[in-house]
Amino acid sequence: MARRLPRDNETARMLLEFGSYNYTVAPVDADSALSVDDPEKEKDSPVTACRRKLIEVSLPLEAIDAASAREKSIRHGHPLTLHPWWARRPLASCRAVLFAQIVDAPPPWPVEFPTEEAQARERKRLHEVIAEMVQWRASGNRHVMGKARYEIARSLARGRGEAPPARGDADAVLAYLAEHAPPVCDPFCGGGSIPLEAQRLGLGAHGSDSVKRPWGST
Repeated sequence: MARRLPRDNETARMLLEFGSYNYTVAPVDADSALSVDDPEKEKDSPVTACRRKLIEVSLPLEAIDAASAREKSIRHGHPLTLHPWWARRPLASCRAVLFAQIVDAPPPWPVEFPTEEAQARERKRLHEVIAEMVQWRASGNRHVMGKARYEIARSLARGRGEAPPARGDADAVLAYLAEHAPPVCDPFCGGGSIPLEAQRLGLGAHGSDSVKRPWGST
C-alpha cells in the first residue's frame, strides 16, 4: 500500500524527488533472480539479483529531520554563511539520501542475512550509521565519515562480486569509490548541497546552475 508523505517534511520531499527522477531498478528475469533456496546460483551470479537500496526500504527520518532542523541555527562553517539561497537543501538530508541510494538493504543477500531478525538487525545498524553521520559535528569527523564511505564501498563490492577494501584503510576505500562509485550529477544544484555532500561521501560530483553565484561560491 502506498504511503502518503507529509508535504512539510523536507526529507520526505527529497525522497520523492530522488525516487522519481534519479533512481531506477532494472527488471530481472524470473530465471535469473536469486533465491534463498539456491545459494550456489547466488554464489555464481552475485549481480543478477534485483538489489533494493536502503532508500526503498526504511530510513531513520526522525534523526535526519532533527539534524536538518538544527542546521538553521549554525552560523560557523556552514555554506549558508557564504551566500543566501532561497531553496537550499539541508546538508543532513542530502547526505542521508545519497548514502541510502547506494547502500543495499539487507534482503538481497540471504547468505549474510538469512532470517527476518538478521535483516532487521542490519537495517537497525545502518540506521545508526545514518543517524550518526547526519549530525553537523560529524561533517569533519574522519572516523564517522569513514564508516559511511566503507558501507558504500561494501555495497558496490557486493554488486561486483568481489571483496570490499579493508574496513580500516581509508585511502583504499576512497580509491575504490573513485574507481567504482557512480558519479552524482545535479544540473540544478543551486546552493550546492548535493554535490558537496556527494564529495564528502567520497563520490564524484558534478553540479551546475543558471545562476553562477551560489555554486561558484560553494
